[in-house]
Amino acid sequence: MTEITIVVSPAFNNRGKRRHDRFDARLQSSDEVICEATRQPLLDASRELLRRGADPNATICKVHASAPAVVTMRARIGVAAQYDVMGEKFVRRKPAAGPMSKLAFGKANVGGAAGWRRCPDTLYVGAAPNVGRNGSRVSADPHHEDGAGSP
Repeated sequence: MTEITIVVSPAFNNRGKRRHDRFDARLQSSDEVICEATRQPLLDASRELLRRGADPNATICKVHASAPAVVTMRARIGVAAQYDVMGEKFVRRKPAAGPMSKLAFGKANVGGAAGWRRCPDTLYVGAAPNVGRNGSRVSADPHHEDGAGSP
């Protein structure tokens, strides 16, 4: 399987000051910048590589410029391109705005535990997210079943 490595380094503004929480992503093989000043370099680089015709089943690896031998994240390009980062979680990207369907207002869109579908190609860092009693995603809390409230 093909493996593409991106090298991530801190982004700087035109005055040379480091931009907080922003990174530039370069292809390791050609040193070409493919994403500038991004907060999610692996995911944005995956989308850019797909746009350029990369194989969705290829693996993308992220390394930092300060430690190019240590792979910090790895995913299939096609899977990583489907996600964004919201806070501390990976969330599936919303499709581009288009006409609303009638199902958007019907019972087919009701939440709850049955409303969550597990994706076989889920991208996780650390522990997998938990699903609470009412189907809401909550952070893992070792003392409470649903991560909220007190005993």
